[in-house]
Amino acid sequence: MFIEAKYPLEGKPSPPNAVWPHPQQITISNDVLYIRPHDLKIDSNIRSCDIIAKAIQRYEPIFFPPKLAMIYHRPVVIISYKV
Repeated sequence: MFIEAKYPLEGKPSPPNAVWPHPQQITISNDVLYIRPHDLKIDSNIRSCDIIAKAIQRYEPIFFPPKLAMIYHRPVVIISYKV
């Protein structure tokens, strides 16, 4: 048994930069939100879905970009005495 789709498929394309797959709830705002990585976990209860797995891989680096290493160099202090 199979399901045959009639072409053209009904629907409308997603707007540019739309989140996909679409979450259960989404709130759009112009406010800036700060996300603490230890307070947010991206996960799914669907283990065998490539779409969800790839979405998690795609969004994790966006939400939690790699940290830049700061290299600290001690200031060099040169003291000269003339006697």
